[in-house]
Amino acid sequence: MGGRDLPGGETSSNVWSSLDGIEWTLEGEAGWSPRVCHGYAVFRGRIWIMGGVSDWKRDNQETLKNDIWFTADGRDWTEVKCAKTWSRRHQPATYVFRDRIWIAGGHAEPVNSEVWSWQPPQEWSF
Repeated sequence: MGGRDLPGGETSSNVWSSLDGIEWTLEGEAGWSPRVCHGYAVFRGRIWIMGGVSDWKRDNQETLKNDIWFTADGRDWTEVKCAKTWSRRHQPATYVFRDRIWIAGGHAEPVNSEVWSWQPPQEWSF
């Protein structure tokens, strides 16, 4: 999901899938903006992405991300709007622990060591 193409380094929001790791299918572009170095987690039957950077050559407050998106099928993505959110960063550590999604550290200026956790609602309404 996402990534960048070489030699120019343009970022993408492409989502690919494979049943065997050999043959791959392009599922399309996700609803989130192109990026690299974002965090991933699988939680409650959904894939989650968090943060990242849209321009690898310029990681600043304009290109760093602090958004959260999820999908149940790899094609339809939904952005999660939170009242409080963590600072923008790329390459965060993301993991699931005690029924929560955690995000820690990552690269940004200034460097930080924030640790945030979030528990999505059990029932979803959009």
